[in-house]
Amino acid sequence: MNQPLKSYKRAQNPDTPEFTSKYYLTNSKLLPAVISAKEEGKLSEELAKMLMMLTRKYAQRPCFSRYTYKEDMISEALANLCQNALKFNPEKSKNPFAFYTSCINNSFLQFLNVEKKHRRIRDQLLIDMGENPSYNFTEEHKIQQNGEYGTELNDLKNQIEEAKTRVAQELIDKIKAEAKAAEEAAAAALLDIDGDPSEDDLETAVDMLDEIEDDDDIDDNEDSKPSTLLKF
Repeated sequence: MNQPLKSYKRAQNPDTPEFTSKYYLTNSKLLPAVISAKEEGKLSEELAKMLMMLTRKYAQRPCFSRYTYKEDMISEALANLCQNALKFNPEKSKNPFAFYTSCINNSFLQFLNVEKKHRRIRDQLLIDMGENPSYNFTEEHKIQQNGEYGTELNDLKNQIEEAKTRVAQELIDKIKAEAKAAEEAAAAALLDIDGDPSEDDLETAVDMLDEIEDDDDIDDNEDSKPSTLLKF
């Protein structure tokens, strides 16, 4: 009968140096700084430097190092560490390194989730305005095109087409309203002229009529312009 293998835990070496070539920060250096800060009741400068170094080193991991907003992630994690640094209890654990790295990892993941949520909101606003969403948003829908989310892709195309049509119609209505207001203003100006019109009055009326013709040309161009759709 096979006996279960015994698990062996490596004993802690009391002669472990504070800084070694392999480990940039160890509990032998971090734990006394935490205890000293808890006795003072505030975050010490020494502990703050260690937390800053720990956060920047943790941000160099492959899963976090390639984000363009990495500095924002580090700032968010440091702010979280400053709030929770003194919550570590040395009486229950002698491993503050694991406690702080867990806080940093949770802060990074939370920041990424918030950033993803904001990105989807931004892409949805672009769709509502009749513009193309981001590349990642488009690729996600391409991958889902042949899966169970295929109908969602078609709905997205319909939303983009409807939004572009709505924006174009709103622009045309706005230009027509401005042209109508200018025409009414020109007619009112001609009616208000007493006696023979002066050269200035005639120039004002001609300018108003030219403006109305330019607006009509813009309307014709907008009506003849084909609507561009998002191509997947």
